[in-house]
Amino acid sequence: MPLPVHHKLDTTQMPEGCVLTDATAFSVEILADLFTRSFEGYMVPVRMTPGALSRMLRVDSVDLAASRVVLFNGEPAGFILIDSRGKTRRVGAMGVASELRGKGIGHRMMDHVIADARTGGFLRIRLEVIETNDRARTLYQHLGFYDQRTLVGYERRPGRPPADKDTLKEVDPGDLAKVMEYESPANLPWQLSAMSVVGYTPPSVAFQLSDKAYALVADVKNHTVDLLVMVVPHALRRQGWGRRMVDALVRRYPVCTLRFPPRVPANLAPDFFRHAGFEQIKLTQKEMVLDLD
Repeated sequence: MPLPVHHKLDTTQMPEGCVLTDATAFSVEILADLFTRSFEGYMVPVRMTPGALSRMLRVDSVDLAASRVVLFNGEPAGFILIDSRGKTRRVGAMGVASELRGKGIGHRMMDHVIADARTGGFLRIRLEVIETNDRARTLYQHLGFYDQRTLVGYERRPGRPPADKDTLKEVDPGDLAKVMEYESPANLPWQLSAMSVVGYTPPSVAFQLSDKAYALVADVKNHTVDLLVMVVPHALRRQGWGRRMVDALVRRYPVCTLRFPPRVPANLAPDFFRHAGFEQIKLTQKEMVLDLD
């Protein structure tokens, strides 16, 4: 497939044969293929499809004008996706093809996006990194990022469905986002925010339980239900509505594992998850921040 016309940037020096270009010049299909190739052999390999990438661009507020692609001898060989909301940017993903790793390309891409954010008047850059990825964490610390908090995930294995008869009602994710604006903790991680929730479309589905508990199912695949958020209004907490929502989801998906990916702040309701039958998964992340002011 011929490459689209791309805009060469001369602000970052790259290794010989490498050029840094705007991501806006590339189709979703090319970017998805590059994403997959750049995560081959990674501790958590990713197989990205054009559909999944399109959802990521929408949900995470990816700013393709701020994102970059590395060309090596004219072919895509690395990328960095940058999200933008207000005066905050986020490194949504970064990867380099295996044949170019260890040459400092990731460092150069980060230098470039930091300088670009400063020039653009942004106040901070956020990112998440797998806690055991010491090489990446060292790079980010060298660049001035500091640990903000630990993000964890939870799983609840399928079991005998509870006998309760609570009925889930499907609602628009936008309505759930409105509830979250008033009822969710302040400063949630980027991917758990109301601004992310409103970007979800079918087949993702939001549920409410008697207007007293809410949840968003992002994906159902391979007998696993990926849950993004679960919310109970402040006035109704500690009355069992969170547990009833979990039970209703178990009845809705009786043969599936309920899973919260590792995006949940470690100090956010750990006792609730334990009492609701969830176990913390091994994979954890660090949310890191670079202040630019």
